Amino acid sequence: MTFQLGSLQESDAAQFNALVYQCFVTPVDREARYLQRIGLDNMRVLHQGSQLVGGLATLPMGQWFGGKLVPMVGIAAVSVAPEWRGQRAALVLMQETLRELQDRHVPISTLYPAVQRLYRQVGYEQGGTRYRWHIDCDRIRVTDPPLPVSPMAVDIDRLRSLQQQQAAYHSGHLDRAPVLWNDLLDMSKQALFLYQFGPTDQPQGYVAFHQGRQGDRSQLDVVDWVVTSPAALKTLWAFLGSHRSQIDQVQWRSGLIDPLALGLPDQEARPGDGDRWMVRIVDVVRALECRGYPLDLTADLYLTVQDDLLSANTDTFRLAVANGQGQVTRQAGEGLSLSIQGLAALYTGLFSPTQLRWMRWLEGSDQAVAIATQMFATGSPWMPDFF
Repeated sequence: MTFQLGSLQESDAAQFNALVYQCFVTPVDREARYLQRIGLDNMRVLHQGSQLVGGLATLPMGQWFGGKLVPMVGIAAVSVAPEWRGQRAALVLMQETLRELQDRHVPISTLYPAVQRLYRQVGYEQGGTRYRWHIDCDRIRVTDPPLPVSPMAVDIDRLRSLQQQQAAYHSGHLDRAPVLWNDLLDMSKQALFLYQFGPTDQPQGYVAFHQGRQGDRSQLDVVDWVVTSPAALKTLWAFLGSHRSQIDQVQWRSGLIDPLALGLPDQEARPGDGDRWMVRIVDVVRALECRGYPLDLTADLYLTVQDDLLSANTDTFRLAVANGQGQVTRQAGEGLSLSIQGLAALYTGLFSPTQLRWMRWLEGSDQAVAIATQMFATGSPWMPDFF
């Protein structure tokens, strides 16, 4: 059976909107608005003859790793019509999309999987975490904010500037696509409250949140937060804690290891439901050269990579790191041997080289593992966004 991948045409837009609605069981008007914001040029659809089989959305963005912003394409809204499921349509859809991304020299791709098995078949692997955290408002116990707090106008450029200051310190954070900013700040369905910390002309952070009720409990739902200084962190917690007379619980998104909770005097915050996002190394050379590395490290590492889908990635690569940057050449040598999935897990820092060798996801000498540990050392990668 032959499938053809192509761009979404206006004539198929309504049918694809309906398919996404059916696949994700969400309001049809929300999906139509979301897909419209993404734009037809960023949609890819699969046909068999004249029949629309499925499709997905591509989101050009950036993602921070090792203190450097790596160009990335996010994958979202992967949908296959029910009558075509079980016929390899989803697999072909992902394979052809990845081939296209490699032709465009995209370094990496990231997605949230509905099921991991499909995406592992095409080279994705777990890259980081996103969890929902919560705390009872009267347990915050932080007072006396050191910075002034004031309402903030919705200005995406200004918000993005602050958000990127924070993102550079957290592997996995995004330079968000416009559609993610628009969804985050959408006030058409629910009131959004936005406050900044610090002087009006030089804020040191912000918080955006909704308020509502879950049963008989009132809840403040933080949809975005940024703190760029210790004073901003304390101010954020003091501001949230000041809602204790009206709000029972505060919740926010962070990693499985949550840096925001470091600002609390006691371990009162608790994680709830969570996700692990997945990363695919699309172009090994560009991915390794775009990522950041420790500034004080000068070292070489040979990586022998096996990629069953994108054959240009199957080779031995010499990664030479100096002054926080990596240079890659195709050159034989002894180092680490791993699959493209294993490289993804190493690249993001979700698992250490020692852990990956213990799981038999890579092979190599103690010396090579020690060098890789220094090169790819990061904090636990996470992002607050879902797409």
